[in-house]
Amino acid sequence: MKYRLICVALGALVVASCSDTEEVTRPTPALLENGLSASMGHVYAMTNAAAGNAVLVYSRASNGMLTFVSALPTGGLGSGQFEDSSNGLLLASRQKDSSPTNFTGADQFLIATNAASNSISVFRLRDNDGPLLVDVVASNGEHPVSVTVSGGILYVLNNGDAAFAPPPNCAAGPGVPNITGFKLSRRGELTPIPNSTRALSGDRNSGCAQVSFTPRGDQLVVTERTASGPGRIDTYRLLRDGTLSAPVVNTPTGIGPFGFNFTMRGELLTTENFGGLTAPGQGHAAPYFIRRNGTLEAAGPTVGNGGTDTCWLVLSSGDKYAYVTNFFSSSISSYIVESDGSFTLLEALADETIGVGAADEATSQNGQYLYAR
Repeated sequence: MKYRLICVALGALVVASCSDTEEVTRPTPALLENGLSASMGHVYAMTNAAAGNAVLVYSRASNGMLTFVSALPTGGLGSGQFEDSSNGLLLASRQKDSSPTNFTGADQFLIATNAASNSISVFRLRDNDGPLLVDVVASNGEHPVSVTVSGGILYVLNNGDAAFAPPPNCAAGPGVPNITGFKLSRRGELTPIPNSTRALSGDRNSGCAQVSFTPRGDQLVVTERTASGPGRIDTYRLLRDGTLSAPVVNTPTGIGPFGFNFTMRGELLTTENFGGLTAPGQGHAAPYFIRRNGTLEAAGPTVGNGGTDTCWLVLSSGDKYAYVTNFFSSSISSYIVESDGSFTLLEALADETIGVGAADEATSQNGQYLYAR
């Protein structure tokens, strides 16, 4: 299945940007974070601007083209720098995430991370009047970069970074990477969950990239792309009081687990960047089964695509295809997701972006469009 790819330059961004319904989050020098609205006909993009973070609202025509509508301040500060992470801007209901594979169609909230002011902003989505900012709370850590929601519980990944440090560093500042939880009310207010903060399994330079609940909502997954050399994939069991168990630390089948997604059956599909720019042409993707005890079992081998710095992954409707973006080779690769959960490379070069840096991506709710920053 080939998706129609619509590329639209956003602001002064030097990388081509494509957007439709849902959320995306991969920074580049000018427009640092990007998210796509799950509400048909809208796109949301996060600026991550140091002078004041904002969500940019775009309307989407039936052919996928975008028209700028407005900029909504988040009430916090962006870092003004490159964020090496995924899901810093998220569409969700209280039940679960929608981003970046946007097939639930039940979005209530748009959630933004404010990396420089160490806070999280929640917008409530309204049919006629647009998003309404309802809460801004401290993230209980330094430099929040990724969020996830399930069953009225929100967890945020704070990478501890006071200022961006080139890979493999995750934390250049005095902070220590952690994840911490909040209760999300029906109105969108956030309340910290006592004793929910957990330090990550790796060291301060672990390359922490994404936090997400599993589709069942009973486990939390975090990728640390450079911890212990090849990286780590941490799983945590969600307890009844909203806190987490101790982590189960899993070694990836390849090197450098970064962004990830889940099939409807619950398989974990990750990208692997194998060192990014230091390993040209070594972008990969790897599939896993998640066991109830938090251990991962490879559903197949890690599969290369010939791209450089593979970092983000979305699925087509029905989970038949996976699409990954390769940042430094400015390309998109496609995979077939086999019935046994394994990967087969479909097209090493499914498409190219204009300029340097193919970043975050998302699918439209109707499954007809793939958008890549």
